[in-house]
Amino acid sequence: MNYLKVYCNLIRKAENRTPPEDYTEKHHTFPKSIFGNNNRIVILTLREHYIAHCLLVKAFAKRYGVDNTNTKKMINALWCMSNKNKYSNSHIYESLRKQVVELYTGENNPAKRPEIREKISKANTGRVHTEETKNNMSKAKKGKRGTPKSEETREKIRKALTGKTVSEEVRKKLSEINKGKKLSQEIKNKISQNITPKFGKDNPNSKTWKIVSPENEEYIITGALKEFCKSQNISYATMSAAIKYDRRGPRRNGWSIEKV
Repeated sequence: MNYLKVYCNLIRKAENRTPPEDYTEKHHTFPKSIFGNNNRIVILTLREHYIAHCLLVKAFAKRYGVDNTNTKKMINALWCMSNKNKYSNSHIYESLRKQVVELYTGENNPAKRPEIREKISKANTGRVHTEETKNNMSKAKKGKRGTPKSEETREKIRKALTGKTVSEEVRKKLSEINKGKKLSQEIKNKISQNITPKFGKDNPNSKTWKIVSPENEEYIITGALKEFCKSQNISYATMSAAIKYDRRGPRRNGWSIEKV
């Protein structure tokens, strides 16, 4: 089929008639992306406009090949038109989508071309944000993640989280996020004060615990559990957790603990 001839007939038909009263669109007979801005404009119906761009793609591909720059421009124009106005049918969409993918994948990707990469590099080299730009960026990020929250916002968050339990999945994610983070000495001291177990040799409420070793040797401990764990090279955290929740603790390297 002579697609260019069909396209020219469509344009002449539109030029020699009275524009229809229905919804119409303006179309450049000579595409601006190739011939630049020009006054050769014709009034087409929606269907005619879509068909005109389809014919241009076919005509350019037949005459110059799919890899030609002008053909690629026509493919892009039709693709943009299809997405913007939802004009398409399944066959045209499939064919057009494949052509667009081929234009922008692999070595055809404009971002991978050496000349394009060089232009981008030159454009970004030595770029420095002005103080005004920095202030605008700071204002745009206010209230977003990572920025300080007001006391009112913190109170709302506390109320929303009161009584909620954290799932094991969330705990794992938080653990991964916090890996490698260093805490200041002030924060360490606060944490230490908050999690210090309410038992020990100087605590009048100290409880007595029976600890069983992997060899089934029994130890009766009243307070001073930390020193005992240190002397036996076992996990104090595991033992203290068992005491905190008042339950028989999990075994650690064969050790177990229970309240007497």
